[in-house]
Amino acid sequence: MKKNICPLCDTLVEKDNIGCYTHKDIEAPINKCDSCNYCFVDCTYYSSEDLYKHQSKHANKFGNNHDRSRKYVKFLEEHSKNINIESVLEIGTPKDTYFLKIINEKFGDSKKIFSHDLIKNKLPEYVEFINDLKDLESKPVDVLFCIHVLEHIPPHQVKSFVEQCKAACKYYVFEVPKCENKKRVLESSTNPHYSFFTLSSLKEIFGDNVEFIEGQETISLHNIPKD
Repeated sequence: MKKNICPLCDTLVEKDNIGCYTHKDIEAPINKCDSCNYCFVDCTYYSSEDLYKHQSKHANKFGNNHDRSRKYVKFLEEHSKNINIESVLEIGTPKDTYFLKIINEKFGDSKKIFSHDLIKNKLPEYVEFINDLKDLESKPVDVLFCIHVLEHIPPHQVKSFVEQCKAACKYYVFEVPKCENKKRVLESSTNPHYSFFTLSSLKEIFGDNVEFIEGQETISLHNIPKD
């Protein structure tokens, strides 16, 4: 990543916006791009060991929103009526594997279930762990779920990570915290998040040919056709 350049839209970050906020968890400066309203931590200064420590110390907190998991199982059920979904991949599977468990309970053996994560947790026997997303490029899964993971990816790797996800699936679903103002950025920074997304910044990554759904505190998007 070029110094003081937004990693999403390649716009120069103004001097006053370099370190305009301070991350509450990792106490790092947060930069802001005026062009796409993206806030981010410059992670090029961190080693892979540093990044792992940031994430692993919060591992027990990840995946505790079971209502959200149930919502996406209903989403999967609804879209299974219109498209053939035989395989599902979750990016960032938490310790309780709740989302994958309820997918299996709902659909049984009719859907092959995969998981990919930086931190490999103990998985049920019906889940196959994928070490490298490139292993799926020759035979992509039908639907990839990347729910509240993208904000944990170092900003200079976000675009390439999304491209890897796209190559590993036919359809994808992403959800991130909505950080349209300083208050939301600082709230989000109580977790080990490196990116603080707005709708305009997500469009820099995904373009306009996806469906965006804005909530009060989240933004989700997917490329699954309605019919």
